Amino acid sequence: MIMQHVEGQNKGKIILFALSTCGWCKKTRALIENLNADYNYVYVDLLEGKEREEVIETVKK
Repeated sequence: MIMQHVEGQNKGKIILFALSTCGWCKKTRALIENLNADYNYVYVDLLEGKEREEVIETVKK
């Protein structure tokens, strides 16, 4: 799974599964960054094939 990492303070394990065109996803990401939290994110809509299927299965769990 391809995730982007943003450095910040450790506030627990934060993973944001988002859509690149979603306004709420952008607001959520801005909130996490304003909290200066260390987190990972992935834009699910930009993935293809097996990577996308794996992320969707992870979100379902």
